[in-house]
Amino acid sequence: MNKKFFFFDIDGTLAVGTPGRQYIPKSTKKAIRVLKEQGHFVAIATGRSYAMAVDHMRDLGFENMVSDGGNGITINNELITIKPLDYQKCLDLIDECKEKGFIWAISPDNKTRRLAPDQRFYDFTHDVYMNTEVVDGLDPRNLIKSLKFMWHVLRQRNKN
Repeated sequence: MNKKFFFFDIDGTLAVGTPGRQYIPKSTKKAIRVLKEQGHFVAIATGRSYAMAVDHMRDLGFENMVSDGGNGITINNELITIKPLDYQKCLDLIDECKEKGFIWAISPDNKTRRLAPDQRFYDFTHDVYMNTEVVDGLDPRNLIKSLKFMWHVLRQRNKN
């Protein structure tokens, strides 16, 4: 048998239904199990963050995942890496959003939360996947110490 590699998205592929009421059909779970039993490599490939996808990965019996829009890699249930977005480009984009009055929010860590400077982000998205925490006067530059620490930890982990 030739081993094949199967990658599945979550939303609209593995999970069906409307956001907040999605479920994984039994037939989908069975098909994944059969592929694994046949010796194939199966993985999730999602734009979701690791924090938003890891429960789906485990619930479905996956051990491998490409997350964070291709920037996160999990192999054999171990998060190998998450490459963060370019910090300065993120700051520039947020500055532009502020100048133009666009709504914005950030996810500064690998959790199912985001930070927003006001309620507009949640009011617009009504997001059911992540909690939106309003932080008055939010300035991402004030988070630089924790972001640099996270970057350092990830870089050290990648070296090992």
